Amino acid sequence: MEHNLIITPKTKVSELLEAYPYLETVLLEISPAFEKLKNPVLRKTIARFTTLKHAASIAGLKVEEVVNRLRKETGQEMLSESGENEEFRQEPAPEWYHESEIVDKADAAEILDKGEEPVYVV
Repeated sequence: MEHNLIITPKTKVSELLEAYPYLETVLLEISPAFEKLKNPVLRKTIARFTTLKHAASIAGLKVEEVVNRLRKETGQEMLSESGENEEFRQEPAPEWYHESEIVDKADAAEILDKGEEPVYVV
């Protein structure tokens, strides 16, 4: 079976697992944080919106390591981790974002770890 999905930091977790179902095992090997993928509700909801870049961040991992491990497993060429690869560049905050205007924060990962839905906290 030929897969056309090229794995990048912008790839959605749901798209990745739809194209390469066997990569769920690899994600679980990479970090226990990916255990949440076993929850069918979270898999159908949050995985649809979560990119590999965001998932790596939540798991406390470097996105380059996660993406390149997945690419290796699928036979795709490794992406350069140097600054020349725009896929790994840190995007600047948008003009409208001002840290001083934040009045409260909610850690969705913490809430999910408790088995609760973060949408009700926001």
